[in-house]
Amino acid sequence: MANGFHGPQEEWDRLEAPLIQLDPILATIATEHHLFLRRNHKSPERSLLRETSVRYLLQVFVAEEHSLKYNVWICASQSRNNQTYWKEKMVLRCAPTNCITEKLIRHSVCELLSWKQDDLEPSQSTDA
Repeated sequence: MANGFHGPQEEWDRLEAPLIQLDPILATIATEHHLFLRRNHKSPERSLLRETSVRYLLQVFVAEEHSLKYNVWICASQSRNNQTYWKEKMVLRCAPTNCITEKLIRHSVCELLSWKQDDLEPSQSTDA
């Protein structure tokens, strides 16, 4: 069970089960694209990650716990000149995991890895 998760074990298991089914697909794609597969132990989530001069991240995470809906999000970021630059896209919003196909993940990874340093824009500061 997760350190940061505050629900019962049964709820954690229910939220993790669809992600566990995606793990073989994610692991295969991670290997093919030299990405690291991270399983979050604080909240039900999976990430494919590559740390280079640009940080590449694909996340599959819970959008709605009650209905077991998930988001797929991609983001590339880089810190330079005391500024964070990034580009992001919500690939799939609030969908059941049967919509998170191997084809969708592969296409999302290819799009993500096509983003280069010059594609990134300064992040907007939330400081007032």
